[in-house]
Amino acid sequence: MKLEIFKMKENLYITVKNTINCKIKQEDGKYKTTKQGGKGIGLRQIDKIVKSYKGSIIRKIEDNIFITKILIPL
Repeated sequence: MKLEIFKMKENLYITVKNTINCKIKQEDGKYKTTKQGGKGIGLRQIDKIVKSYKGSIIRKIEDNIFITKILIPL
């Protein structure tokens, strides 16, 4: 896992990169958990927190790396 956090101008930028070795499910444009029993809530919680700060999120997969980029205005 690689984590980058920095401030530029009046924004906070957070990037998380994590390798994956399985197929990631998507439903309605959102990534879904593949954990046993469907107990994953991490992505939903991050979405709620970022939304509460009027930020934005971009998620994508490149070369077996799951990338989440977050921008939060300060």
